[in-house]
Amino acid sequence: MLSCVRRASVVLILAALGVPALAQTALTVRGTTAGQPSAVLPLFGSTPANCQLSTAAEPYDPTPFVVDTDGSYTVAVTEPVSDPAYGGDDTILMVYRDAFDPADACRNFVGIGNETAGSGLTVALAAADGYVLVVGGFFGTEDDYTVTVTGAPGSTVGSGAVASATLTGGPGWRMLAAPSTSETVGGLLGPLWTQGFPGADSEAGDPNVYAYNEAVTTDTDGSGAADLDDGYEAPASASEALPAGKGLFVYAFADDPTTPEAETFPYTIAASGAPPAAPFAFAVSFQSSGDATDDGWNLLGNPFETGLDWSAPGWTKTDMSDAIYVYDPAQNRYLTYSTLTGGELGPVVAAYQGFWAKAMAPGAALQAPEASRITSGGTFYGRRPASEPPVVVFRVSGEVGGQAREDQVRVAFVDGARDAVDPADAYKLAGFGPDALRLYALAATDGGPVGLDISAVPADGATLDIGMDAEVGGARAAGTFVLTWPELRLPTGWVATLTDRRTDTEVDLLSQTSHTFSEEGSGAARQAPDGPLARPGAPQPVRLSLDDARRADGGARFMLRVGPAQSVDREDEVAAAFRLGPAWPNPTRQAATLDLWLPTAETVWIEVFDALGRRIEAVPQRSYAAGQHSLRVVSEGWSPGLYVIRVSAGGAVLSRAFTVLR
Repeated sequence: MLSCVRRASVVLILAALGVPALAQTALTVRGTTAGQPSAVLPLFGSTPANCQLSTAAEPYDPTPFVVDTDGSYTVAVTEPVSDPAYGGDDTILMVYRDAFDPADACRNFVGIGNETAGSGLTVALAAADGYVLVVGGFFGTEDDYTVTVTGAPGSTVGSGAVASATLTGGPGWRMLAAPSTSETVGGLLGPLWTQGFPGADSEAGDPNVYAYNEAVTTDTDGSGAADLDDGYEAPASASEALPAGKGLFVYAFADDPTTPEAETFPYTIAASGAPPAAPFAFAVSFQSSGDATDDGWNLLGNPFETGLDWSAPGWTKTDMSDAIYVYDPAQNRYLTYSTLTGGELGPVVAAYQGFWAKAMAPGAALQAPEASRITSGGTFYGRRPASEPPVVVFRVSGEVGGQAREDQVRVAFVDGARDAVDPADAYKLAGFGPDALRLYALAATDGGPVGLDISAVPADGATLDIGMDAEVGGARAAGTFVLTWPELRLPTGWVATLTDRRTDTEVDLLSQTSHTFSEEGSGAARQAPDGPLARPGAPQPVRLSLDDARRADGGARFMLRVGPAQSVDREDEVAAAFRLGPAWPNPTRQAATLDLWLPTAETVWIEVFDALGRRIEAVPQRSYAAGQHSLRVVSEGWSPGLYVIRVSAGGAVLSRAFTVLR
């Protein structure tokens, strides 16, 4: 067990990061165009409506900045000013909104000017946006430069870099990172109490700072068995280097034992040293354990002093899931985002923020382009992708453990998506507090059904199971909950119904806005430990227990049916009560059994497909009476791997996956 050497075992929440306070009337930028990367830049005379690129690449040096007042701003070179005949130094000045993309230098383009005779440029800027000043060398005359950005009297121009992060609220775990190439663990976390490693405020007690190494396969937490939690590693010392792009889980306490009666919130952390240049390659790894759901989890961090746009063009995501995860301690749940489906988190990861990303295979690679550096930071929180797929977002809310809680699940209809877990999906990661409310879509994997926070399904419609857990101290909680669907974007002519299997209630999502239901709860709640400081919990997707999987509803209270009206209406009568439980045992070596429920007598057709979609077995059609039946599929002698059982009855089709072992 972990123990704490503080006077109280308490936990901290880090507040959302904001845009830094503006301090200058004018911003002065000093740098050099010598030795910088090159790009094909806009021609003089280009405008946002008519931007034309040069034919030769020139070096560039980008700097983010922000303004506090809408209006006209002047960008001018103060040093050097020369080169009337291209015989000396020469500099071009460009301004971009939000981000500069060297692969497409007309994207986000605002204006261009030249330093010749101090001409510069004048641009209209808005306080709601962030900007990037790009200084370029011209005709091989690269050199040092000094540029000023000045507005009208009373206006203020400041750096777009986030100089610090402020932690407010109550105690708890938080995901952090340092936007620096030369920071240490102790340097970043200086304002916070640290313990459990050399050089910390106290070297005794349980560590409250962890990185994560998914390649660890031995028992390091004393649980008696190797599991995902073993990947957490405390720093070797407070002076250990904290590389840019590496994430940390940090437990900040509500007080400092040196002044035990004083509350020390808010905390402010700031990184020393310069951020890395873009493009930036993250260090990612993949260690196979035989269960793809548990493999490849990497705890990363935003390496830049600006926002990191996961949806920007130019990313390298080789053998990487498209989903990212950030833990929200206030709700004890993870927020997620995928560029193909959107998500509650939004595409921008704030400066100083850590996040999970999942590698899918050995040789995975992840690299952030210059275009991913977003100067407007949190302005884009909750932004949807430019091309929005049809989507249904469910949100559940209610009281759990005496506190208001909520959660949501996103179902997106995407061309090329599969019924199985694919890179466009995001797992529903279990939180690590004593109380939780979780809503998820179920998906089949080799290790059994798992929950998804984002489920990308085929674009022509889908039938899928939606599960919900309300827990207090790890036990099922009783209560009344409200399910809503705040986002419902479907093609014309589609229908969407939700069936509550416990109450036999069918809800038309197009004509109704909410569904209220009750949970009975079961078992006695466990008390949260008062003294030990446990590890934050590995990125463990929600999984169904065998007992849940064998319930009549297959562990999922709700069934969602979405698609064109002509394909859904025909099947509704049967599908509303047609149930197919999961295969068990799963995995298996010799045979798998599934429970089938029929509302009326039906002709049933059973097929089995392998992982390549080839039908390997078909049971002749036969009639079944209304009620419950057990279907047994003998798999002895089959090649090991994933198989799908498809059962058709009355025009409705349900599928379940299972794994065959040697």
